[in-house]
Amino acid sequence: MSAVPAVFVQGVFRPLGEVCIPEGTSVEVIIPPTHQESEPTTEQLAARDRIYELLSLRFDSDEPTNILETHNDHQP
Repeated sequence: MSAVPAVFVQGVFRPLGEVCIPEGTSVEVIIPPTHQESEPTTEQLAARDRIYELLSLRFDSDEPTNILETHNDHQP
């Protein structure tokens, strides 16, 4: 199998050069990744760390810690 460079224009893949295959031949197009994930910036890492710090905090809401204690509260 060989690679055929092409450009995608108006919904159609157009080869950039001559292609030596019979008309109507079924082909499989493999799209390479358009970008690679970059390493997070210092600011992004700091923001992530702050989010984790906030998520780790506990707040007292005066709600029962055992949800089973309130199981029947809604019953008539």
